[in-house]
Amino acid sequence: MRIDSNEWVEELSKAQSPEQIKEALKSLFDQKMHMDMDTTYAVSTWCVDDVREVAPDLSFEECEGVLRYAERKMDADIGINWDVLRSIAEDRDFYPLQEPSSLADIAPQSVKDRLEYLRSQIEAECISQDEILELESLATYIQADDVQLLQWANVPENQDE
Repeated sequence: MRIDSNEWVEELSKAQSPEQIKEALKSLFDQKMHMDMDTTYAVSTWCVDDVREVAPDLSFEECEGVLRYAERKMDADIGINWDVLRSIAEDRDFYPLQEPSSLADIAPQSVKDRLEYLRSQIEAECISQDEILELESLATYIQADDVQLLQWANVPENQDE
């Protein structure tokens, strides 16, 4: 889940009393995080400094890549922990160092490679919701006879008819 801290700061800066701060927080939680402030939650947060604890040789951007990968691929039975971060950091092929800003920034071979990676995630039954959304965004690059990827990308059958 990504949170725009600038939006939170802007909203909270308008509050002038503890009650207004609580109301602003409640509104932000309800609207942005779909969380009820009257419910108890347990939340664990991890940051770049935590990744650097297990992989001090990584750059700031690489540490962010580890965190993005951990968030996308989190197993709810295991969660994110020191061993998970260490494992991701050790296998540098597991996370992109930079994400393209648009599909136009992706080379054709990269698209093909990415589609094959997504296929492997489908076949291993561990594709994440973010990866399904990514697959949907790459639907125009999927071959017309690739039924498996087209189905997972939610492309309607007989589109040309």
